[in-house]
Amino acid sequence: MRVFGIFFFAFFLISCVPEVESADESVYENPNFGFKEKLPEFTQTSNLFIIGGGSRSEEMISFLVDSCLRPDASSIIILPWSSSEPDSSAWYAERQFVGFEGFDITSFIYPDSLFEKEVMQIQNADLIYLTGGDQSLFLEVISERRDVKDAILWASKNGGCVAGTSAGAALMSKVMITGDQKLQEEYESTYSRIAHENGIYKEGLGLIEGVVIDQHFVARSRHNRLLTALHDHPAHIGLGIDESTALWLYNGLCRVIGESQVIRFSPPTKTSQVNQKIGLRGVGLDVFLPGEQFTLR
Repeated sequence: MRVFGIFFFAFFLISCVPEVESADESVYENPNFGFKEKLPEFTQTSNLFIIGGGSRSEEMISFLVDSCLRPDASSIIILPWSSSEPDSSAWYAERQFVGFEGFDITSFIYPDSLFEKEVMQIQNADLIYLTGGDQSLFLEVISERRDVKDAILWASKNGGCVAGTSAGAALMSKVMITGDQKLQEEYESTYSRIAHENGIYKEGLGLIEGVVIDQHFVARSRHNRLLTALHDHPAHIGLGIDESTALWLYNGLCRVIGESQVIRFSPPTKTSQVNQKIGLRGVGLDVFLPGEQFTLR
């Protein structure tokens, strides 16, 4: 009799749990969930120093020079094409490296004036530095210079380091957040909504695939923006890098450098939507502090 009572009570509890109605017009089930070998192939040979914008301390730049570059490194190329004032942007970028001896620092202000010699300099550079500004502007000014983009990719895959801050950080991934929105004409520093068909993306430099990068992340509360990107590109990992902070990615290992945090969102196991509202399931969240290391997988 006691066994029957326990069974009846358990059945009563289960029957009282309300069903979660499936309110999705469209559902995506992530086929990669639980099968790491099927995740996107990350670029394993890349040497990337991804800065989330803001100030860059002397310690951060020293780490970039001392740890990220080859011992025989001698050439630094600065590409300020994200800025509407590239000459000023290049000047400030050059000042970061003034105290380091043995480097030939060159800024290319206008990509349309580059000849084969200058493109080869980019290809053979030990460090390529991408300044801040507007990542879409960078893509616009090199839209007719496939050779320049190829030179950056070649350098990244053959021992060179590519560093970028703010817009320069966003440019590194293949899926690039532009910051603009379809549902909001005026620019917002972050999204005020998590909605379907709102985010606007372009194809970045593709130095790393399977990842979407956002910058100024904690300071500007850009969680809505990156969560939207994970819905729109559900097989990707989201990396939110805060100001005055860098993520050094070398052969698949990530290390946090600087003053603040890096936030990693794992791919959702399921996405859904009702009208323009989106839903996400199974998104993992990790917050990493300076000095900590993690792998993308």
